[in-house]
Amino acid sequence: MPSDQGLRVVQVTGRSVGGAAEHVLLLTRLLGQQGVEVQVALFGAGPLDDALRATGRPVHQLLPGARGGAAAAWTAGPVGLATGFVRLVRLLRREPVDIVHTHTSVAGVVGRAAAVVARVPVRVHMMHSVPGAHPGPRWRRAAGRWAERLLARVTTAYVAGSHAAAAMLRDGLPRRAPEVVTIHYSFDPEAMAGGVAAAALRRSAWHPEGDEVVVGIVGRLEPQKGVLELLPALPPLLGASPRTRVVLVGDGSLRPEIERSLTSLGIAHRVLLTGWVERGGEVMPALDVLALPSRWEPFGIVNLEAAAAGVPVVAYAVDGVPEVVADGVTGVLVPPGDSAAFVAALGRLCADRPRRAALGAAGRARLDAEFLPAAMAAAHLDLYLRLSDADSPASG
Repeated sequence: MPSDQGLRVVQVTGRSVGGAAEHVLLLTRLLGQQGVEVQVALFGAGPLDDALRATGRPVHQLLPGARGGAAAAWTAGPVGLATGFVRLVRLLRREPVDIVHTHTSVAGVVGRAAAVVARVPVRVHMMHSVPGAHPGPRWRRAAGRWAERLLARVTTAYVAGSHAAAAMLRDGLPRRAPEVVTIHYSFDPEAMAGGVAAAALRRSAWHPEGDEVVVGIVGRLEPQKGVLELLPALPPLLGASPRTRVVLVGDGSLRPEIERSLTSLGIAHRVLLTGWVERGGEVMPALDVLALPSRWEPFGIVNLEAAAAGVPVVAYAVDGVPEVVADGVTGVLVPPGDSAAFVAALGRLCADRPRRAALGAAGRARLDAEFLPAAMAAAHLDLYLRLSDADSPASG
């Protein structure tokens, strides 16, 4: 069995954007600090590539000519994926690798297949989104479920970021499936490095008048995040709270439609679209309330980033969100899809500064008790060592 000082792990993921990439970045840095030999293989370029390289660990781009900003879409066709597969097999054969840990859907399929061909003994896959468990075309959901049932045969173990995601995953796997281990996500302290001074600059840029209450929605402007459905419920809130401003931090395919909706609703002057911000945690100290209207959310790292900044959350009670946001303690949860209740909860918090402060303080305390980065990394390292030990000849 390799010791923790000699364990060789390759993390394989898609573009370095979103919560999965934030997780890979944090895990790579922390495991490297524990003496694990970590490398990262990417299927596509993204906004966190430089941050991954800054960890000092080798980062390999598997797609030929991959490029793209924060909001660039997935563009790899069959030829690109085949090339990436071959490159990954060569990488895994170049020197001994103990574990391949894959993330995201496409990278999870190609990465595990490459690990089998390269004879990597331990293959771990983290489910950041459970195939077939969320809205989408029926054929795509069915294909995702069946693909994962087949891949379960070559997967040593699964990691899920929440108990809810783990339960959904188990429901779709065959009876003799590998074990599914829940390891909660954590937050990256380096994403909060800007601190109070940076927050003050952001707030002054967002609203020069000064004393507004800032409600932030932080994330990709994509259907999953539910922003477009929430917008029609905002006019009553903004009408009743003239000192409240809503800030949409992010970018994505829905931005043009969101801009048209804001104009037609007559609230474009009260809702600011900031565009892409490389690290969502950087903006948290500038917010008074985080709104998370996601239609589905296996966990939501953004909730932890809000807690780290002492910012309360209003969210729909979907999937793993209740494991992060304690209703009435660190934030407010409302029934999924009830936009009127969502906006009403926002209004109450915007009008009640002491309650915002109390919820934010409780969120910070819960974060320190249950979601610390060191504990997340230690759980992964324990899993890696256990699986490597089970695979070693002496264990047979």
